[in-house]
Amino acid sequence: MHGLTPIAPWIHPTPRGTYLAASCLYAAITGFSPVGLAHPGVPEEEAGKLQELAWAAYLEANSKTDLTSVPSAIR
Repeated sequence: MHGLTPIAPWIHPTPRGTYLAASCLYAAITGFSPVGLAHPGVPEEEAGKLQELAWAAYLEANSKTDLTSVPSAIR
């Protein structure tokens, strides 16, 4: 993943892995891009890459979603 290690050798997320997960959750919950959000504890260049990865994952996942099966009350 672009030279970034999201999981420590003992199978706990590193700060970068935690930030990637948070960026994915932000996109999934809000529908907005995480690009440009605050990134405490993660260097700016790496945070930008992680934010872009999270947004790309969100867009890919949602391009395959058939919202016609989702009740209109929660769309």
